[in-house]
Amino acid sequence: MEKVMSVSFSESISTPGLSSLVSKGDIVSSDGTTRSRLPVGTDGQVLTAQSSASVGLSWVAGPAASQSSFVLVESSTLTAGASSFTFSNLPTSYHTFRMIFQGKETTTSTGFDGRSAEIRLNGDTVGSNYMISYLYGTAGADAANAEDKGSYTGFSVGAVISDSGTNPDNTYYRGILSLEISGANSTSLYKNVRTTGGNGQGPTVRRLSGLWISTSAVTSITVLDISRNLGPGTLIELYGMK
Repeated sequence: MEKVMSVSFSESISTPGLSSLVSKGDIVSSDGTTRSRLPVGTDGQVLTAQSSASVGLSWVAGPAASQSSFVLVESSTLTAGASSFTFSNLPTSYHTFRMIFQGKETTTSTGFDGRSAEIRLNGDTVGSNYMISYLYGTAGADAANAEDKGSYTGFSVGAVISDSGTNPDNTYYRGILSLEISGANSTSLYKNVRTTGGNGQGPTVRRLSGLWISTSAVTSITVLDISRNLGPGTLIELYGMK
């Protein structure tokens, strides 16, 4: 004779706790005696064990998403001459900044004077806060390296702003500069800075490694022409990595 096994359930949709599930994402939890509804958290939150919560669980902010590549923070192309340009109020969520600078002069002078630029962080003009080691070369293959601390009121990045000079068609050259700042958001470490730049007349090339001797997070970056103006068409882009 075949036996038939029967199964009965004591739970039903009216069981306390289950009946309170009225919103999308609701779950049931317990304080050890009574079951109750735990509403779903907000987007991005994760469910976490928490002994101090009445039902032993809570929704908390999830881990911050990591960013493994640079994203554009700000970009500007000058439409008129300016003595300087500043990226200000920078967010401190970026640990590394990279700036691409294509500089143009407002003059057709063929001289090299006035075509150098400086980079200042947080508006700091105290020369002793800038430690610089550089390699400098020209079309004549002359090169020199030096270490300077206190010689400049910022990072002297060389002749990265060009004028028309001896260019046969009398159009402006563009000077090119790539700048990278590591540890930008640190409030305990000095900031490591590297630049590579040069221009079309000469040509002149300069590589720089340096330290900004400050534990302040970088919140502004200024580019300034030492004795002339940044010309119309100067392009400055800032990228960040978190």
